[in-house]
Amino acid sequence: MTWISLLPGGLMACWLTLPGFQDPRPEVEAVREVGADHVVVITVDGLRSDAILFAGPENLPALHRLMSGPSTLNARTDPELTVTLPNHLALVTGRLAGGEGGHAWRGNETPKDGETLAQTAGEPVPSMFQQAHRHGIHTAVLAGKSKLRLLPQSWPELAEYQESKIPAELTTRLLEIWQQHASSLSLIHFRAADDAGHDHGWTLAKDSPYLQAVAAVDQELQRILQTLDDDSKLGSRVVLILTADHGGGGPWKHHRRSDLWVNYVIPFLVWQPGLAEADLYALNAHSRLNPGLSAPRPGESPLPPIRNADAANLALDLLGLPPLSGSTVNFEQDLQLLPQAVPSPPKDKLKACSDPVQSEGQSF
Repeated sequence: MTWISLLPGGLMACWLTLPGFQDPRPEVEAVREVGADHVVVITVDGLRSDAILFAGPENLPALHRLMSGPSTLNARTDPELTVTLPNHLALVTGRLAGGEGGHAWRGNETPKDGETLAQTAGEPVPSMFQQAHRHGIHTAVLAGKSKLRLLPQSWPELAEYQESKIPAELTTRLLEIWQQHASSLSLIHFRAADDAGHDHGWTLAKDSPYLQAVAAVDQELQRILQTLDDDSKLGSRVVLILTADHGGGGPWKHHRRSDLWVNYVIPFLVWQPGLAEADLYALNAHSRLNPGLSAPRPGESPLPPIRNADAANLALDLLGLPPLSGSTVNFEQDLQLLPQAVPSPPKDKLKACSDPVQSEGQSF
């Protein structure tokens, strides 16, 4: 167990904002471009970031392995809504729910048959699935909850939609897709952590129902990683992006309070064999700002935080495709996964520094 996972629950927020805290992960040098034939967006419903730390690598080996790529545990949900449907729509459209250009879906109930996002938004809203489909890439949504049927109803171009409460069935289908198609863009959704949170609370105590549910999801992630390990040729062609729609906690068995950090702090992990471990905020200091424990809305901060909604245009970028028309999150496709080369300044402009520079925005 690492020193991070030994932190008491009440100290999580304090650790996040410690002045002068330096991310312990090593700096790395860019060695190649990042691209893929298969991109998978993995959403772990109800996964609070500190659960990964508190359970530790011995209990969540796959999640900790995914952290060995470019990652942060301090990403953000939609700033107004910490519920499932608006956030899943955000991460496939690259748009937040509210504001100019937002996708406009604010409800969280299972949609009616035939109901679409365009009906609510008042106009068609492009998704990453449409973009991939236009370029001949197989698309799939493997969903643990029936409310995600809004995705195939909204974008009939989606090649396949499978719904199951049994996570192993979803994982099996994902592995089949890789064998059956030369390229793919898939979203796989695991619901177990959210179910446990609603039934028993988002308790981080050892062997709590919530942590047991997260561990069950981790077993599915291990299946995915083991498949890539066993087939190195396939592994080099796959990129995994793991995030969440929301966290959960506090004295309630729900996550509706969008003003509580336990609900809006989520992970954003990117993994591919050979991608080096790095802090996503450090890699993207030019375009993203670590928000500490705050939840800034658009325009409230000089730079935005990393959000789950970054996933859509990042996935398209990894597949070599352009961004979504009208999207407002990562439209520039500037979320970097490798360090960018910085030219050395002229020698006559070099300054000697007697004190080390300490970062003001820290990630966890």
